[in-house]
Amino acid sequence: MSKPEVTQKNEAALCIFSRSKDILPLKFLQEALMEMGYPASLSINAAGDCTDEELESTDWDAVFLRWKEPELHDICLLEWDNLGDLEPANDARAAAALVTIEHPDEAGRWIVQGHLADTKVVYSCSLMPPLVDDEDHPGWEALDCILREVAANTDGIIYGGEDLFFDEEGDPLLQDPNEPDDDKQA
Repeated sequence: MSKPEVTQKNEAALCIFSRSKDILPLKFLQEALMEMGYPASLSINAAGDCTDEELESTDWDAVFLRWKEPELHDICLLEWDNLGDLEPANDARAAAALVTIEHPDEAGRWIVQGHLADTKVVYSCSLMPPLVDDEDHPGWEALDCILREVAANTDGIIYGGEDLFFDEEGDPLLQDPNEPDDDKQA
């Protein structure tokens, strides 16, 4: 998955639109980070990593992704809202749907619009200054890992702002028919 263009306009646009109403336990995210060997952790508090009990629970509203090198710093905040409960989730889905309306990839547009129509939970990611200020920060890869893990475990698609929609593998769901297909080039 390509890194989204980070601007003030679309920092909050990084979302996962989930068709599952079940909230993902944080243990899946922590295990994915550990498996990939990232020096990162999760925290639902101002200080300290998640406890084993917190990692097992689905009773969380927001979690910080923390990078531990060269010193501990938060790189993003992941939150979730049930669609219909809070205005930000409804606004995020409406904004995402709006960008698909005139997209030239008709098949991709139908897939994305159908998924958005079935969305039950919106996971939104707010990027923190250390990540925003450094396009080469290694935490971008950990964030990608987190986004894919949430999408894979919640029947979700990833929205990276503009018209960037990805499946849980990081493959684009909308293609621009005017751009060459890398798979067809020799």
